[in-house]
Amino acid sequence: MADNFFDNDRPARIRNEPWADDPPPADEGDYGDVRAFPTGERVQADKPPAIWHADDEWNEVDIPRRPWVVPGYIMRGSVTLIAGAGSAGKSSLLKGWGIALALGLTFNRFMVAEPCKVMSYNVEDDLNEERRRLSATLRQFGATPRHLAGMFRVIGPTHVGTLLHHDPASGYTTRTEVMEAIEAQIAEFQPDVLFLDPLVELHTAEENDNTSLRAVLAAFRQLAVRCNIAVVIAHHTRKGTVTPGDPDAVRGAGAIVGAARVVYTVCSMSDEEAAKIGIPSARRRFYFRIDSAKSNYAPLDGAEWFERKPYEIGNGEEIAAAEPWTPPSPWDGITWPMIDTILEAVEVGPWSGEYFTASRQAKARWVGTLIADVTHKQPEQVVSIVKAWLESGILQSSQYASPAMKGAMAGCVRVDPAKVAELRREFEGAQGR
Repeated sequence: MADNFFDNDRPARIRNEPWADDPPPADEGDYGDVRAFPTGERVQADKPPAIWHADDEWNEVDIPRRPWVVPGYIMRGSVTLIAGAGSAGKSSLLKGWGIALALGLTFNRFMVAEPCKVMSYNVEDDLNEERRRLSATLRQFGATPRHLAGMFRVIGPTHVGTLLHHDPASGYTTRTEVMEAIEAQIAEFQPDVLFLDPLVELHTAEENDNTSLRAVLAAFRQLAVRCNIAVVIAHHTRKGTVTPGDPDAVRGAGAIVGAARVVYTVCSMSDEEAAKIGIPSARRRFYFRIDSAKSNYAPLDGAEWFERKPYEIGNGEEIAAAEPWTPPSPWDGITWPMIDTILEAVEVGPWSGEYFTASRQAKARWVGTLIADVTHKQPEQVVSIVKAWLESGILQSSQYASPAMKGAMAGCVRVDPAKVAELRREFEGAQGR
């Protein structure tokens, strides 16, 4: 189905298929691309009808399922885009995805139903670097290079790695010799998924030109459809602060996001996130998150986290690999006796006649100070606990006549015994599981 998200200031052209007559008008084909016949003699070809139609009754059972390879992530006949800053972790992530596919294993939320054949084309790294990073990634799966034989093929350019050449004068986008060679590899190896890394090295088009990038992404989509494979492309985000899951963070023309069926952002842990979960600022660069920025066929989910963990490979080098990671909860290590101590102290107050408050500006009377003293949690983690108890009703806002304020009314928090009883049942139930 055509998507109307491209600028139509001029037709995009892909030189790859023969036509009997002159090139058809703009807006024909999946992305409104215009195909030109190849150089040489024109070959008569049967044109498909301009549109399809259906007005008959259908049986829902007969509707084919969407051809997901991994639900929510990659689909046959479609392009998935993974966008992140340089060194954010996207290449390490794709190594994990590729090995999980080849072995038929789960990698965080990336759930593979059965082993798939994978082909990986990386313009930036040579074969030795690819093997270093794959070797490190294999460690967390308990696997060795032997397990990838015949299932994971690494390919790369001998010289320039450009796959598509765009001529701004004519508007034509043509496949290069390298692209032809990749298609020959696809025909021979028959992969289920093709990884391409990075987008900026795959074409010569102006990255901010919607029409040109429409043609580039259309070419990769056509490759996916024609070969019945899923195509996954690594790309960069714009400079500056990036909001996780923001499709506008993807660098270049809007057509890049528009043409992809699934888009994920990759972002390093921020200073604020590190403080919230108690990670030292110097170590935050070892963690990154991926967030769904667009999915035409699946719901958007929350963040997945990964840690870049060093592994020693057979040659003695330490190589980092992305490993699924769960951020520590502010509740980790908190026992019921701790909670009981905190809530009893809330009812007594910090000193005679005074009570704790939810306001952080109250300093010694801030209930978070009490929580930190008992649990030894970081300030941002304490804030999360206070917020959770206020929202659940365990702590309820109230007022009292403050002796320190000569009887004037002051805000405070008090404990709701009924909510505490609910919390205890939940806590003990969680401990029993």
